[in-house]
Amino acid sequence: MGTNYLEQPIIFLGAPRSGTSVISEIVMRHKDLAYPSQYQPRVLGNTNINYLRRLADNPFWRFHGQKKQLNRVSLLNYFIFRSVEAYPMWNYLVRDGISFSQDFLINEEATPKEKKRIVSFFKKLVKKQGKKRLAFKITGPSRLNYLLSIFPDAKVVHITRDPIAVVNSLMRVPFWKTRGMTTFWWQGAYDKTDYNWLESNKSDSVQITAYQVKRVIEVTKKEIDELRPDALRVQYSNFIKNPESTIQEILSYTGLSQDKACFDYFKKNKIYNQNKKNSTFFSAGEREKLENLFDK
Repeated sequence: MGTNYLEQPIIFLGAPRSGTSVISEIVMRHKDLAYPSQYQPRVLGNTNINYLRRLADNPFWRFHGQKKQLNRVSLLNYFIFRSVEAYPMWNYLVRDGISFSQDFLINEEATPKEKKRIVSFFKKLVKKQGKKRLAFKITGPSRLNYLLSIFPDAKVVHITRDPIAVVNSLMRVPFWKTRGMTTFWWQGAYDKTDYNWLESNKSDSVQITAYQVKRVIEVTKKEIDELRPDALRVQYSNFIKNPESTIQEILSYTGLSQDKACFDYFKKNKIYNQNKKNSTFFSAGEREKLENLFDK
């Protein structure tokens, strides 16, 4: 690995509620990796906040924050550096006229000026955290064409999960109830036919959610097939069955050492199987519609 801090950055992507958070968090405990933290959206373009990472993760001690999900976390977890998607940061960095957080960015590329600004920002972020390499996670649309125009040698970790399980989980997230249950949350991948479908199904929150999940999956697959990035597909179901071997595979694929800190996660945290049987997700009628939509 070179000294420019952005050689082969690692991008975790996948549909929301696919296991991207837990898998990326475990890998980002690695001693060499820097990432956007919960502090960055508060200061947007100021990278000096990243010096704080050194207080918790240094040659003398290493503390790692994590997203509060099913495992209990300490009060200190609120303050300790942890990785986030940092969409306000991305919206600040990209050019005017596009929304990184809500746009599919199909066929979009960063302008030379935009790329220079983003590359400079992330180099400073990595350096100030005292690390060697960048990693970050995004969910929803892959935005791959745009991201690869900035990071052409990126190592992509594409996390997938049963789409009906994704729909079930997504519908239980508070932010989705106010953003994606009655309309299309992400933009740039729908035409008049899609909006006519939305109008005809505006009272069916399950189908509206599933329609968006399906589009995210379809567009991501199409972009990976066409752009052919250096990518590793990781199935959430395999992670549930063999979490440590999955992390070993990701570390090997990305060229990272088998850092003990990544595996220490399993000493204090349990991996829960959230892939319940489909019969427990929805009513028989809803499940049949979902199976037809996803061709299951």
